[in-house]
Amino acid sequence: MKAPAAMVIIPHGCAREVMETVPSVMRFICMEMRSRRAPLFSVPQFRVLTFLNCRPGAPLSSVAAHLGVTRSTASAMVDRLARRVLVRVAWGRGSHGGITARVLGGGVSWWGDPGS
Repeated sequence: MKAPAAMVIIPHGCAREVMETVPSVMRFICMEMRSRRAPLFSVPQFRVLTFLNCRPGAPLSSVAAHLGVTRSTASAMVDRLARRVLVRVAWGRGSHGGITARVLGGGVSWWGDPGS
């Protein structure tokens, strides 16, 4: 039996395929969130919780970069989640000082079981 030929991956073509696919995936995620979780979180809030769940103690600047928003916008989003006791914010705890955040129990339990 012959081994399969090596597949050549062309970065530009791969990037094009990803960029063509992502909008459909995001539309599906948004539809699912609206149908199941509309009262609980917006898609950006869900993205913040997911990011912080994977990167506990991440600096606010990393949250902003992940979302593609300014630090002040990310700060407002994290603050709203903190007021709902889903995220804990700490000042000056990161390697470069500033604000860090991590998901608390309520956010983890929701994030960990999206089908409920």
